[in-house]
Amino acid sequence: MRTVGEPAQLRLTADRTSLRADGQDLSFIKVETVDANGEPHPNAEHQVTFSVKGPGIIAAVGSGDMTNEEPYQGNRRRLIHGKALVVVQTLRTVGTLTLTAAAPGLKAATLNVNVVPAKV
Repeated sequence: MRTVGEPAQLRLTADRTSLRADGQDLSFIKVETVDANGEPHPNAEHQVTFSVKGPGIIAAVGSGDMTNEEPYQGNRRRLIHGKALVVVQTLRTVGTLTLTAAAPGLKAATLNVNVVPAKV
């Protein structure tokens, strides 16, 4: 067992880092709050704001909080138990999709997803 330190930064982990430029491909990206040593912080409840640059959009956000009545479409989500999920969707253009997650008091996180030509 380890005692975690104070929440220090966000961490993004994608299920897939290469997507097809077909306008429909998705990557599900886990958002976590971690301490300075990279240990997950189970009690963080920061409001996280997401932004995307490149050939994609934010398709959905969620946190598993059954009491949250915010819509799944948007660019913000409050963490629950230090975690949330953001889903990005490709456009029909190849390139690098860059997702950034930021929250007050935490170091922001950035993740790149390659968008490659769709097979016809």
